[in-house]
Amino acid sequence: MSVGTSAKPKYKKRSQIAMIWRRFIKNRMAMIGLILFAIMLIIAVVSPLFINYETDVIQQTISERFMSPSAEHLFGTDQFGRDIFSRVLWGARISMSVGVAVVIISLIIGSILGAVAGFFGGIADNIIMRFMDILLAIPGTMLAITIVAALGGGIQNLLLALSIEQIPKMTRIVRSSVLTLKTQDYIEAARACGTTNARIIYRHIIPNAIGPILVQASLTVARTIISVASMSFIGLGINPPEPEWGAMLSEAKNQLMNYPYLVVAPGVAIILTVTSLTLVGDGLRDALDPKMKN
Repeated sequence: MSVGTSAKPKYKKRSQIAMIWRRFIKNRMAMIGLILFAIMLIIAVVSPLFINYETDVIQQTISERFMSPSAEHLFGTDQFGRDIFSRVLWGARISMSVGVAVVIISLIIGSILGAVAGFFGGIADNIIMRFMDILLAIPGTMLAITIVAALGGGIQNLLLALSIEQIPKMTRIVRSSVLTLKTQDYIEAARACGTTNARIIYRHIIPNAIGPILVQASLTVARTIISVASMSFIGLGINPPEPEWGAMLSEAKNQLMNYPYLVVAPGVAIILTVTSLTLVGDGLRDALDPKMKN
């Protein structure tokens, strides 16, 4: 049987996401950070399945106060007889949820403002960026403290304060990416085809600027967790008896010399979470670096 045409080998083109993931998994430290954060995230999500908030997290049992770590209480108990292990796991839900929520809010608002400022330029750029410069001129922690002090403590006000702190940084990153991308040939081609500015920004600019945004997002979660712990430590964050890591450190500071184990668990939880996110952010930055393409 004769074949009229010779068979041509087919090559499957790798997508950009696949190539980025391939470079990312080659980074051993980044993978360690991703696995560590994934484990902590899973524990935070499933903790309500085996931890009761009322009886295990906030209920005070004075007869069991200051118990050393044991099989019954893995991390010991605090000055109110509450199980530290349960409180640390539940605290992960609070810290991570606030961190992710701040990233989502700052990402949405910062992407819109940065895209508008970078794409249109002119008066819009000057108004938006001068306002962002005003916010950046105020130290982030001081700005957050001022907002929380004015509005009061609680998760909602803390979330608002930390989001306002992060929006200018996200706006500047998106704007710088848009300024580079809007001069590309495919943007000019989209304009020539009659594509609206909103569609160009949504379909062409933002997706191609996602690299720096992802890196900033991962690092923002890490910074937010530190900020939440810092604010709670000075009494301006999550209100008691919510088991936030910074608040747990604040409650244990007076008992540090006699019961040092009180600060170990929440302190290590903060360190592991922030370190894992930092490693992921560094890995994403390296994976998205065009110089590392192979």
